[in-house]
Amino acid sequence: MLLQGDLKGAEYAFKKVTEIEPEYADGWLNVARALIQEGETEAAKPFISEGRVHQSGTWQDLLLQGPRTEGRRRLRRRHRLAPEGPWEIPA
Repeated sequence: MLLQGDLKGAEYAFKKVTEIEPEYADGWLNVARALIQEGETEAAKPFISEGRVHQSGTWQDLLLQGPRTEGRRRLRRRHRLAPEGPWEIPA
């Protein structure tokens, strides 16, 4: 729904995901993405915070560790091994 532009539908669906599976970081982060696209950046902040709590060890967590960390090096290695993966590595 998020990719199709149904922001309210995506927000509702991902909130349901957080109720069913609160440990799933992407549920929280996708609620935040929908809110941000709706222009509700302040409302998105608690969802980002909660998502970050649950994303330890994920590729997003590795990216958030910064440009010169072991996490970033591991992320780059993952990208080389599986370039079709969901990661983007900013410069």
